Amino acid sequence: MIVWICLIGSSLACDTISQEELQMQYLKEKRSNFRAYKQRQCMKKILEEASSKADSFFIEMAREQTFDSTYIPKPIRRPVKPQLEMKEDSLPLQPIFKDSTDQLTDTLE
Repeated sequence: MIVWICLIGSSLACDTISQEELQMQYLKEKRSNFRAYKQRQCMKKILEEASSKADSFFIEMAREQTFDSTYIPKPIRRPVKPQLEMKEDSLPLQPIFKDSTDQLTDTLE
């Protein structure tokens, strides 16, 4: 619309504007509009792809991050339990006090 107003204004100022010049101006305007449209489309597509890549990058960083508000220490490894060599006792077991065993047998009966 603005192009047509400019063309009409320029045609009133100059009496001799050829049809070819008007067509060339119209084509230049169409070409610049098309390029601007394609530029906007490309920028939109690039931003969409970049944001999806950035989102996946930040999600991966968050997964790798191990910071927590509560500190949980790493588990402590227990030492290896040594194998004990048990020797058989040659003496039979006997009570230390005779009285304590008598009381035990009385309560069990």
